[in-house]
Amino acid sequence: MTICRKIQHIMSCFSTTFIITSKSRLKALREEKKVTQRVIAAHLGLTDIAYGFYEQGKNYPNMDTLIKIADYFGVSLDYLVGRSDKKNL
Repeated sequence: MTICRKIQHIMSCFSTTFIITSKSRLKALREEKKVTQRVIAAHLGLTDIAYGFYEQGKNYPNMDTLIKIADYFGVSLDYLVGRSDKKNL
């Protein structure tokens, strides 16, 4: 396997893990806070459809949006993207 193929494989695995972890965590955090997708989307300056795609794993946020989401829920980026099970550092 060439270096390029190995990197593509690693990135593919990361993307899949990120989407699976982040979408379940996003929904759980939202339900825990007892807010709607529309409320969070408005806070982030997104449509509720765009935010809903994050929870469904159909799309994922850029770094700026990830930081805003982490701040909104009061969790670390590591928790949000599945690198840690601790909500706060």
